[in-house]
Amino acid sequence: MSLSELRRRGLVLYREILRLHQKKLPATMKELGDTYVRAEFRAHHGPNTTPPQYQQFMNAWFSYVQTLRSQKDDIGRDLHDIDIENLNDEQRGKLQQLRQEARKLKKT
Repeated sequence: MSLSELRRRGLVLYREILRLHQKKLPATMKELGDTYVRAEFRAHHGPNTTPPQYQQFMNAWFSYVQTLRSQKDDIGRDLHDIDIENLNDEQRGKLQQLRQEARKLKKT
């Protein structure tokens, strides 16, 4: 599958994520989630992203969509140790930033 076809499918997935955020997340979590999703999709639409990288990116977000769809009242899940071990340094830094922002939101 070509990168342009993958990106077209990515746009459909992006819109689905934003719709799920609208339906499932409280306002503060929606704002944080939407900002994060926008940044991630922008970062992966660059010319340096290869089709296998983009496919892996899409698979991870599709899994997120499946998780959101399956949850009723309690939103989110803990990351497994293997998930964290597979992150690169940049991804770990983003995860730490996301944790900090989520903690700030929880305090308010």
